[in-house]
Amino acid sequence: MNPPLDPRPGPQTTATGAPHWEIELPASLPQNGYLFRATAAGDGLCAIELRPAGNHLLVARDADGTWSTVTELPYIGMTSWTVISATGLDNVWVSAGDAHTVWQWNGTAWSEHTVPDTDFYPRTYAVAAAGGRAWATTYRSSDSPAYSHFDGSQFTALPRLESNIWHIGTMTTDDAGNLWVAGDSIDGSSLCRWDGTDWKVWDMPDQLWARDVTVGSPDDVWVVGSANDGGSIGFDTTLSAHFDGTTYALVDAYSVDGVMTEVIFHQDRWLSLVTPQFDGMTYRIVAWTGSTWTNEAIPPVHPGWYISAYNLVLAGDTALVTGAEAEAEAKSQDDYRPYAARRDT
Repeated sequence: MNPPLDPRPGPQTTATGAPHWEIELPASLPQNGYLFRATAAGDGLCAIELRPAGNHLLVARDADGTWSTVTELPYIGMTSWTVISATGLDNVWVSAGDAHTVWQWNGTAWSEHTVPDTDFYPRTYAVAAAGGRAWATTYRSSDSPAYSHFDGSQFTALPRLESNIWHIGTMTTDDAGNLWVAGDSIDGSSLCRWDGTDWKVWDMPDQLWARDVTVGSPDDVWVVGSANDGGSIGFDTTLSAHFDGTTYALVDAYSVDGVMTEVIFHQDRWLSLVTPQFDGMTYRIVAWTGSTWTNEAIPPVHPGWYISAYNLVLAGDTALVTGAEAEAEAKSQDDYRPYAARRDT
């Protein structure tokens, strides 16, 4: 959750081959900002546009590809910890992470909700929404996170999750409304599912530090991230794993430079966003062909400019990358521009 352009990516190159990515410039949005967090919202997308003046925005893209500003966020907060989840533009959940407050946008106004365990867990780390339900996770270093469920009027704590998770890599939902959590600690890594009644825990390969999980079905789950070697978090080696409902299989990702940070399923293949870890590398997409990962470059709006891609989102049938673009000499957030590209078949 670092600021854009850190590490400094290399100039982006033009995408080649098919399928490929096409620029979708959100010109209707304020241009001195960047799309830091994004999530699917039905067949559309909603995102947080962070702006240097502090008047951060909730913005949206509808199913026809039209971008618009929805409203200002109800807080300034620790914006680097901002999280967002939605089922539609009438059910958007956001949190800044610096307090036990989660905000819901119902299409007309924001409402404020308090997450339990406010004394012991000082930070709200993640939110997830499915149907008319929502979940939140509070986080404390060197201890198991706490999870809570929104029952329509307030958040209530779920039973304690006994797992290897100290650091929450990701939290998501499946089509059945189950909650999935992946993360790790010095003792190993776990994938967990809450079905509304009980937690189910599966141990993952110890070396995998999960950054994102996507659930196609209970027996078709992909987890992507980086290596955790020798009990310390490592960022130099990309790893991914497939879960078939019973066991994990590590999927070859050692040839991918950078770290896989998000994963979706689009057009019969798995796609992952790769974040550079060293100066001069570029953000890009890799696609799983069934036997290897292949690169799909993200095109720049302006040749030679830098792209920081933060989000890979499946909005309906459209895969989208969002983030920021800036000139090579950009020195502040005032110079950032919102960036988006869509994947054509």
